[in-house]
Amino acid sequence: MGRILWLASYPKAGNTWVRTFMINLIANRPEPVPFADHGRFAAEEPHVRWYRGLIEGDVNKVSMRLVASMRGRAQARLAAAYPRNVLVKTHCANHKVHGYPQINKAVSSGAVYVLRNPLDLVISYADHMGLEIDEAIENIGSFHTLGTDRGENPRQVPELLSDWSSHVRSWTARPNERLHVVRYEDLIDRPHHSFAGIARFLGIDPDGDRERLERAISFSSFETLKAAEASGEFTETSPHARRFFREGRKDQWREVLSEAQITRITDRHREQMRRFGYA
Repeated sequence: MGRILWLASYPKAGNTWVRTFMINLIANRPEPVPFADHGRFAAEEPHVRWYRGLIEGDVNKVSMRLVASMRGRAQARLAAAYPRNVLVKTHCANHKVHGYPQINKAVSSGAVYVLRNPLDLVISYADHMGLEIDEAIENIGSFHTLGTDRGENPRQVPELLSDWSSHVRSWTARPNERLHVVRYEDLIDRPHHSFAGIARFLGIDPDGDRERLERAISFSSFETLKAAEASGEFTETSPHARRFFREGRKDQWREVLSEAQITRITDRHREQMRRFGYA
């Protein structure tokens, strides 16, 4: 039985980008790993397949309490389905919901946590969820928002979030050797340094095989991902948005947000923004 290496983030923080890099790095192929083949290396925690038999009836219509109570067992089932360690995407906060832990540490080997400046994240989040900016600001500042709209995706159970600050705190408050934290902005500004750090966390020496690192970075570039979505190979586009991969830039908030919107976000999330150099 394998164990889970979590790839965790708040929605629209760069999870898909980092996941694609990690899959291509691990696979070490001369060509990009097709998205249809990603399931050999990675899994999605909220997929209904892990919950069937644990939850009776339509898993999209059950209570959040029931989903929370079964999450640990579903994750154990996921880990058991892979002979080796498996990369697993999650947007769940790393805390208890209705008294139940949302991350099963008994079947976990560690975690990579990706975070992004909430001033930029909220713009992508609004586009992805079909919200106005002010609605999105309220959403990421509210406890237990959902990573997926209930009933819209029959393949997923709800992911139980907290607000952005609590989500970041839940994963990063206790630094340890089994946790690697990476900022979206550093992946843009210092890609080789930042992606090399992820490689080392995975036990792959980026200095000993520079070509392998360079290929994985290239195969997961924003341009490559946009092309995959345009061709229909990438199929995770939200029903609310025209495209999943929007712009991939940082500091968009300077052009998009009003002073009042900036103040609302920084007032609500100042502590965690300061921790990670965003305030």
